[in-house]
Amino acid sequence: MKAEHRKELQTNILADRVGKWVKDIKDNPQASSIGVLVLVALTLVLFTAWMRAKSSRPHSSLWVEVTRDAYSGDANMAIRGLADVARRGPASFPGRTARLQQARLLLNKGLENIASRNRDQAVQNLEEARRLFRDVLVKECKDNPLLLQQALFGAAQAEEALAGVPLGDDSEKSRGDLNAALRLYREVARRFPDGVWGKKAVERANEIDTHFKEIQRFYAEMRESLAARKTPGA
Repeated sequence: MKAEHRKELQTNILADRVGKWVKDIKDNPQASSIGVLVLVALTLVLFTAWMRAKSSRPHSSLWVEVTRDAYSGDANMAIRGLADVARRGPASFPGRTARLQQARLLLNKGLENIASRNRDQAVQNLEEARRLFRDVLVKECKDNPLLLQQALFGAAQAEEALAGVPLGDDSEKSRGDLNAALRLYREVARRFPDGVWGKKAVERANEIDTHFKEIQRFYAEMRESLAARKTPGA
């Protein structure tokens, strides 16, 4: 087998592998296995919080809105609704849950549109998802293991996704860092080895460790492709 043909086959295998991972992330939460787990976990969280705060009218009202928006079929409307709940109850449990689901929807939409005509908005969605997961939710959810492991795993996903997005039109620079994503996956795996997201983090961390150079090259090629299409500036 010629070297060029062998390299092409290896590239196709890697693309299929990473493409499957991307598809798993970007699928509609209501239709994907991760989405189902998120909604199941969200339902449990909602019930627990309702039992604790059922005498509190303001929080009860927020929970109703979180539940409504989480199951909305319109992602854009859901994101706006969840952001509003988070704004009105920033330190509350429903506010944190709303932010978590908002970040997941932003991540999904970003991945879905990164190679489309809406990629400017897609990049913004990915960066906002990373900010919410990494800079807001990880800090806010320290007292809740269920939400914290989701926040850390989401931060890792967003960081990895942005590793394939160029900074401006410079394909040598990326908006994300594969090494930083790997550290986050390892942290989730270490802190929550028996959790749903902990197990997924172990799987993804092992895959990146095993195929690091190939995956790094894949994202470099992705940046080149997006830069050629004039992705948004820094």
